[in-house]
This record gives sequence, structure tokens and C-alpha cells, in this order.
Amino acid sequence: MEDLNLPDDSEQLKAVFIAQAVTLSERDAIIASHTATIEQRDTMIDELHETISKQLEKLAGMEQQLARWLRRQFGPQKERIDPNQLTLFTADELIKLAEELQQGVEDSVSTDDGSESDAGEQVAAETSKPKRKGHGRRPLPEHLPREVVTHELPEDERTSVSVLRCRTLRVQSCHQRATGIRSRVFESCAA
Repeated sequence: MEDLNLPDDSEQLKAVFIAQAVTLSERDAIIASHTATIEQRDTMIDELHETISKQLEKLAGMEQQLARWLRRQFGPQKERIDPNQLTLFTADELIKLAEELQQGVEDSVSTDDGSESDAGEQVAAETSKPKRKGHGRRPLPEHLPREVVTHELPEDERTSVSVLRCRTLRVQSCHQRATGIRSRVFESCAA
């Protein structure tokens, strides 16, 4: 063995042993506290892993639910028939409706006999450009009556309207001034 430099006196030797025992007990206490801390952290890590796995399961469920809702809202849909609506008609009425529908299908079937006049009409229909759908407000039907109504203002109101007209014309843009009704009212006021 190595030379440990132990004292020869028994009292000094006891003091060295006591100091080493105290140092060892302090180390054991530190190791025990570190072990307890490590166990607490391991428990916390396990709890966090469990929480994360639960949250991932919940997230997956919510994603599936969202996908179902989106499919229900925006996905392909079939026509759903309420079974209670089938009792609205009797069997005789349903047969009559089916016959009417079948008759309508037979009436709409083409009777092409291959004549040249039909072929010419088909070629003309295929070569013409499709009519573009307009945008904005549709014009009023031609069969509706139209009448022009002019409202005359008293003289004292005409001057105030003409002042208002001058102020309004400065503010309004060109396309707003060009509207038919407003221009007719201002023209009648200025006269």
C-alpha cells in the first residue's frame, strides 16, 4: 500500500477518521438529494410525455373531425330524400308522375332523320360563337310601359338647388354626373 501519511497518535487518527466520515456523509446527502432531483425530473418527463401523447391523440381526432366537416360541407353530395316525403303521394299519383316524366323524356329525344337542312342548322349552331353573358343589371323588359316624369320646383327652391348643383358638380366624378335621372333633375332646376 501507499504511504497514507496517517498520524501515529490515536487521537489524531480518530479526528481524521471522523473528518472523513463527515465528508462521506455530506457526499451521501448530496448524492441522495441529486438522486431525488433526478427521480422528480424523470417523473416530470414521464408526465410531459404522457401529456404530449394525449394532446397528439386529441389533435389527430380534431383533424379527423375537421376533415369530416369539410367533406360534409364542401365534398360531393348526393340528393337525400326524406322518407316521410314519400308518403305525400299515393301509389297512383306516383305512377302518373312517372308516366309524365317518361313522356317528357320521349318528347325531348331528337328525331334526326339525317336530312341536309338539319345538318346545316347543326353546323351553323356549332360554328357561331356562344353568346356571352353580360354583367351588371339586366335591362327592363320591353313590354313594360315607360314614361318621363318631370317635377317642376318653385322659383325659390330652384336657386338653392342650382347653388347645390354647382357644389355637387365640383365634388362628383364625371361618371357620377352622367347618370340620367340626376342630369335631368339638374337641367330642369337650371331652367
